[in-house]
Amino acid sequence: MADVTLARPGFAQRVRGGVAATKRFIHEVVEEMRKVTWPDRPQVVQSTWVILIFVLIVSAIIFVMDWSVRGIIDIVVNVFTA
Repeated sequence: MADVTLARPGFAQRVRGGVAATKRFIHEVVEEMRKVTWPDRPQVVQSTWVILIFVLIVSAIIFVMDWSVRGIIDIVVNVFTA
């Protein structure tokens, strides 16, 4: 029977190198996350309110545009079907 090798030469070194690179990457991510200046609670609350108000305004604008276009389409359909 022929000698069948499933792993290519150097496979173990590539795996060890990949594991080492992954560990290094995770370590660097943790170090960078420690440098981040996180917002305090009042900043988070204020930002949340700003985003909610913005979303409500944009939703209202989209609702009015949708309602207007629907009305225009209804008028056009009624003109051509009557």
